[in-house]
Amino acid sequence: MSSSPTTNWTHWPTDWRATCWPKAAPGDRVGLLFDQPVYAYIGMLAVVKVNAAYVPLDAAIPADRISYILRDAEAGLVLSLSHLRDRLQESSAAVLCLDQAAAEVASRDGGRLTDLEQGEPPDDLCYIVYTSGSTGRPKGVAINHASICNFVRVAAEVCGITPQDRVYQGPTIAFDFSVEETWIPWASGATVVSKPGGFSSCRGRHVPKPSFPDGTSPAVTSSMSTVRRRPRSPRRGQCCIRTGP
Repeated sequence: MSSSPTTNWTHWPTDWRATCWPKAAPGDRVGLLFDQPVYAYIGMLAVVKVNAAYVPLDAAIPADRISYILRDAEAGLVLSLSHLRDRLQESSAAVLCLDQAAAEVASRDGGRLTDLEQGEPPDDLCYIVYTSGSTGRPKGVAINHASICNFVRVAAEVCGITPQDRVYQGPTIAFDFSVEETWIPWASGATVVSKPGGFSSCRGRHVPKPSFPDGTSPAVTSSMSTVRRRPRSPRRGQCCIRTGP
């Protein structure tokens, strides 16, 4: 980590945090409700690492719609942040606020998961994405690992993304296009530059930015000049989230 206003995260700190967060069991369906992009990325990785499936949620939609999606997807656990907990009051799913679990994360070694910890996948389900529900009830679309892996491989080749590139990631992870802006550049060794965190669109006001155990904040630069600039010495697998204070 650097002390500059923006910080590059390579695979190691990202993977370490995803490994350390308390996790679900294989086959579970886990809701992800975040307005901080970095936490959303770590949540996705933490869930798929244990052969569970994630259900991305948009904090801007009504609480009753969030509750319906979680119930329809049969999600028994939601990973979120403490300032968004009231968005889940209508849901019976258990809630784990990652910012409140920081002390537990800091106490773990973050080593690679063993085969026993990962468990056996009961199916090939990767995630379930829901329509907005603006014209009725949201409808879920189940995406399996084989489909998304094939898409990522083909799209990376067609788009010509290289390790030298930086890709801006703007939409919430509840919008399926976000898959193209995260997994494709990561698989290509490119850098993801996310939108700023710390603003809750559902409340229309600024919210406090949580901190990671090492004191860094998941606020992320969205400067388009940053997106256009290519790193001088790119390394394959640099998978970066540019963070700062």
